[in-house]
Amino acid sequence: MRTDYRGVVELLRDCPDLAQLIELKKIPHYTTLQKASTRLLRLHVANKLLETTVRLQQKHNNTIELAAIDSTGLQAGHTSSYFVKRRSRSPGLWQTTTYKRYPKLAVTCDCQTHMVLSMQTTRGPSPDVNEFCDGVKPAAAKYDIKYLLADAGYDSESNHCYARDILQIETIIPAKHGRPTDKLPRGNTDVK
Repeated sequence: MRTDYRGVVELLRDCPDLAQLIELKKIPHYTTLQKASTRLLRLHVANKLLETTVRLQQKHNNTIELAAIDSTGLQAGHTSSYFVKRRSRSPGLWQTTTYKRYPKLAVTCDCQTHMVLSMQTTRGPSPDVNEFCDGVKPAAAKYDIKYLLADAGYDSESNHCYARDILQIETIIPAKHGRPTDKLPRGNTDVK
């Protein structure tokens, strides 16, 4: 509903049926909601809630045939797209405002049910390749994942080795990380 904590309190006052449905004995003060959200939004609490939800949905089946990992940058704050890109005073020109840091979320999910198996938050911009191990490890610790899909941003020999040798997961990642080049590969290659 795009409201703040005070707006939530007012909504609950205006809709007593809603308050009754979520079993509120009395309408909380808005600072109570703010303090509760701070505790609930901590990653370890969110991961516990996520783990419980997935366990209930999976019904004791710990085998995941195909999982996928990907990440995205999130918008921080209440900045409108108009504020980021707006017309300058000169006709026909646009001003742009860029942001150097933003929240980033990486999610590992079951491809069949779309259930989120694990999540990781970091600050962007940052390359996906460095976040592969931390993003997959919590899901692999709880579930037997057979195959893992990822985009080319996660491609590296160390990530393939980590998944294959340590987690016993076969990876399906396009080998297109980095910029295309005409240079020959370095090292011991048996190209004839």
